[in-house]
Amino acid sequence: MKKVFAIAIVVAMVLALFVIPSHAGGNLCVDGAYLTNDADVSGRAQPWVPAEGEPNLAGQTKAGDLGNIYNSGFAYFHAQGWWSDDEELSDLGIQINSGSIEWGYLIYDEALVGNKALTGHNYPYRYSFTLPLQEGEVTVKLHKKLAAGGADVFHTFTYANAAPTGENFVAKPIAGNDPEPGNAVWLNEKGEYVAVKFTTTAEIGGVDIFHWASNGSNGPLATWQGELFKFDTDLEMTFSKAPVLSRVQESTGDNEPVFAMRKLDDPIPAGTYVLRFMINNDEASGVSGETSYVVFPATDTAVDETKFEYFETAGRTFNFAILGPDNVAVNDFYAANPAGGETPVDPGTTPGTNPVTGDAAIVLFVVVAAAVALVIFKKRAF
Repeated sequence: MKKVFAIAIVVAMVLALFVIPSHAGGNLCVDGAYLTNDADVSGRAQPWVPAEGEPNLAGQTKAGDLGNIYNSGFAYFHAQGWWSDDEELSDLGIQINSGSIEWGYLIYDEALVGNKALTGHNYPYRYSFTLPLQEGEVTVKLHKKLAAGGADVFHTFTYANAAPTGENFVAKPIAGNDPEPGNAVWLNEKGEYVAVKFTTTAEIGGVDIFHWASNGSNGPLATWQGELFKFDTDLEMTFSKAPVLSRVQESTGDNEPVFAMRKLDDPIPAGTYVLRFMINNDEASGVSGETSYVVFPATDTAVDETKFEYFETAGRTFNFAILGPDNVAVNDFYAANPAGGETPVDPGTTPGTNPVTGDAAIVLFVVVAAAVALVIFKKRAF
């Protein structure tokens, strides 16, 4: 594989997994992020929610890479949320590439002040910005200015606004994230899992997923794992084989740390795969008997059932993104799954030519009422 791919993936992984290398105690919450043609969205009833047709990029913003937005038809990028820290701040600023830092983005919010149980830190602050999209390879750094003096970068994200070459791998989400926790897919009992079967027409560079999780104040830190399997005959046979990608993670809160499985040498061949997520712990916290949980946001639109077959999700669909070549459109990257029960043949580069399958198993989850109420409050409050 070309060196460009390896370099691009290494850089993407560093951004995704080590967003705040020198200040790991901070926490970034992205309430909303999307492309738009509106230079000012403050007049919207819910400015953190993208309007119809505006690409939802909240997960990519948190992970640190928006991907290639070339020829997207939009002129601006909007993001808002809050940053919590153990140091008092006097300002937040934005720097595009090597340009000067533009300060003045710190937003004081009485509802956040002193709410350490919610944010995990003593000093939470809001931010909101709408930036004109730049051409080429773009790096955006969010800076914090300390009340005690000094300044530092607290988050970095990148995007490309250049013609795709096929040598860079970018996230290809199947939809946007539904912000309503009641529609999400929950895991909160040891060994409980959810999975989805899909087929790609081009090579795979990795997997990204946005998640919410218990953070210690509302249940034990969630320990869970993600695995990508090459599909073979059925689920039992598939799960008996070694995964081609895997990661075990202890989450300290919503998308903390960012979850990403990346293959750093050669990409994974096109074909049919099963992506599985499983929770590994269920012990009570000793405070009020809460259990750990990890939650995957539902898709904000209906998915093509010929391309995505879900298992153990109570009839719901969770959102995820596979990394694929930047010159393959999302609709062309995912193909219809081969007929159930057959070991698939890799589809090569011709999308949508395989027969259709169906038959998803349904299991109802028991969700702790207190955890649901807390997360709903948290998501709606911001």
